[in-house]
Amino acid sequence: MDKFPTYASKRHPYASRYSPLNKADALLKWFASSSAPTEDVIAVIDPDNWITKDLTPIAAQVKPGQALANGAWYNSNTGKQLMAELWTYLCSHPEDPEKCQAQLLVPVDLAAVPYFVHREDLAVILPRWKRLIIEIKELCEGNAPFKEKFKGLQITWGAEMLAYNFACAEAGVAHKLQNFQVRDVDPKPSPKRIENTYMIHMGRAWLPWDYEPGAAWTHTEGRDFARHGRQVWCKCNTTAAIVRPWPLPEPGSGYEVDWVSRITLTYLHDAYEQRGGPPQSKYRKLGKDPEARGAYHTSFP
Repeated sequence: MDKFPTYASKRHPYASRYSPLNKADALLKWFASSSAPTEDVIAVIDPDNWITKDLTPIAAQVKPGQALANGAWYNSNTGKQLMAELWTYLCSHPEDPEKCQAQLLVPVDLAAVPYFVHREDLAVILPRWKRLIIEIKELCEGNAPFKEKFKGLQITWGAEMLAYNFACAEAGVAHKLQNFQVRDVDPKPSPKRIENTYMIHMGRAWLPWDYEPGAAWTHTEGRDFARHGRQVWCKCNTTAAIVRPWPLPEPGSGYEVDWVSRITLTYLHDAYEQRGGPPQSKYRKLGKDPEARGAYHTSFP
């Protein structure tokens, strides 16, 4: 089994109020550490993603000043308009539109993870990313009209995504946008889409409604996604590390398990078979009970 080193850092105080700050903050500390990366290309991928294909073909396209990423959900005419307006609150010279725009060295690409970026570019992006996250969040605090104005960008939760887009434009790093992943709640991907998908943004898994053994794992949460089948697993549950539906119906058995669910439940099963469950630690506890399981929404220390 391939292994790679892990870097951990202490949390920024502001992360207790907005945990996604951890992404930019931890990366910045990693770059400043004795174990700083030496590889030319850095892939920034959320931890709730399954990698389904070799990422080398993507990394091979990255060059200084040219990154690759998934298109953000707000990558639309409305999203672009809102982002342009948001920048007027963040630029150094809001009173001068020309200077404000000149601060961006390239157009703002509405990118989302996964990001594939040259190491030297990311080193320039990171301090800007972290600064802009905090600036956006501080603009939101106690400012209901501001939050209402930019709710179309989900600004209260998505600040780190928006900040990344602006930080890259400030640093002069453009992004080629592609569809690298599918989400668990997306419509069933076609065979061609599966062939060109490198990862799954996972969260839930389903089994066919008529597969009777699946009834033992039925969830009461997730009714909005009943069109996918019977929900039998969710990363949001405190039982996600304990209850792992298995076995699955064999292909050709007459019970079709969708591709996302089969990957999700197979990866979970195989990981536990090979490596056992995750160790208990201060990062996984829920409360003071050493036997209590952590929850998806529980903040780390």
